[in-house]
Amino acid sequence: MSLRNRLLALGATGFLASAGAFIGLKEGLVLHPYADVGGVTTWCYGQTGTGAKATYTMRECDATLLKDITQRWEQMRPSVPVEAPDSVKAAMLSVGYHVGVSGWRHPVFLKPLAAHDWRGTCNAIIAPWQGKHGVSKGFKATVQGKPHKGLENRRAEEYKLCVKDL
Repeated sequence: MSLRNRLLALGATGFLASAGAFIGLKEGLVLHPYADVGGVTTWCYGQTGTGAKATYTMRECDATLLKDITQRWEQMRPSVPVEAPDSVKAAMLSVGYHVGVSGWRHPVFLKPLAAHDWRGTCNAIIAPWQGKHGVSKGFKATVQGKPHKGLENRRAEEYKLCVKDL
């Protein structure tokens, strides 16, 4: 069964199931803690924090992903107009999932969203971003301030998702 269908079975609705499947694919499923490229302890679908268990089941990871994206969306929703296409919402959720909601709350997204400028919102995902050690091709597509090709690729995929319904 696909991740999208597993999320639907857990109660995901609408664009959350599609966004969760997209995020899960980009993050990858790892059933044990590991250090990501920035040295952060990570498990399941990019979950981070303290108190990681030694191992997880796919069902635990799926449930945690749904819980996390639902919580993040609740925090982001006041800044995303109801009229925004589902693909824009899903792409914003993916960026917010990756950089954190506080990192996502940036004028580069908030201004075009408030103006209902969906194309401008999507373009902000792949706009050049100045890190400490150079310019990346995408919003916060850096690791410790250095441009990171893998994150630039992720932003390019998020952009494609974002414009899908425009």
